[in-house]
Amino acid sequence: MVDPDGAAMKRKFLTGFLYLVLLAVALSAVQTVWVGLADKERYQLVFPGAQGLLYWTTLICSGMAGVNAVFIGLRKRWAAWFNPVIGVSSVVLLQIVGSPWINQVVVLLACGTSTVLPHYLWWTNGLKRQLA
Repeated sequence: MVDPDGAAMKRKFLTGFLYLVLLAVALSAVQTVWVGLADKERYQLVFPGAQGLLYWTTLICSGMAGVNAVFIGLRKRWAAWFNPVIGVSSVVLLQIVGSPWINQVVVLLACGTSTVLPHYLWWTNGLKRQLA
């Protein structure tokens, strides 16, 4: 069967892009937590306000983002719904600890992409099955 509008190719591209973003989020979270635990001084150079409880809160939030990315990759729908909560809390924490603004932009883009694409891909797939 011929796909005249290229829907299958678009779907494959978007799925591949989603997994690339999820991989980047998971690897970034691992790196952030690793640096935070192994070299606290270096971590606090980037996040100068991450002192005391905020230090641990930023590490936990970053770890949650990485774990959530893995669950989205495993197609757990609840993880895609939980993703904006983690993204917004991450941006707020980054603002509080005084991180560079580019970190906040990257988190917003990654969160938006890893929230919107799963819903789009899963919803359109489910809608096609219901209409067929």
